[in-house]
Amino acid sequence: MIIEYQDVNYKMLSKYMLNYHRLCDWYINRPHNINDLQYRNICDVVKGITAVYNDSSLLKQQVIKLTWWDKENLSDDVICDIIGIKQRALLRARTSILDRLASEIGYV
Repeated sequence: MIIEYQDVNYKMLSKYMLNYHRLCDWYINRPHNINDLQYRNICDVVKGITAVYNDSSLLKQQVIKLTWWDKENLSDDVICDIIGIKQRALLRARTSILDRLASEIGYV
């Protein structure tokens, strides 16, 4: 079996997830200082994150909320205790979510 290596910038995708609510504000109320290309990229990211979240299982939705959207900045151990999974499963879930986001927004 041949496995293709995908060069995905997980830090950038994670930053998109962290800034989702601010990007939504920009999507709804377009700032005057961004051009059409930037606005189109914001639209793609917002729609991609929304699609990933809506199509995810309840477990992955909890991972998204606790990892990126919760303002308390919980550690991985606390997130694992809340959800009831092992740390390795949490890392796999995050990677799966970010891979799905990359394919959803057409990240190259």
